[in-house]
Amino acid sequence: GHISAALGKEVVVLFGPTFWKNVGPYTDKKYIISRNEGVKLWQHGAKGINREQAETMKKIQVKDVYEVVDKILK
Repeated sequence: GHISAALGKEVVVLFGPTFWKNVGPYTDKKYIISRNEGVKLWQHGAKGINREQAETMKKIQVKDVYEVVDKILK
């Protein structure tokens, strides 16, 4: 995502338990897909993630990504 952002391209990024504002991508052309509502987010430097945090990635569905990519390509 960082290279795409640097090149001025649209960026679709999937985030699990990480707070995306801390790690980017740093562009106005970003599409963030995240399903971590209500979960204590992972903090940089933490030793690991717990099961609830790990499950956040499983909550992102293919259709969620497809809808965003379809919107970009239209």
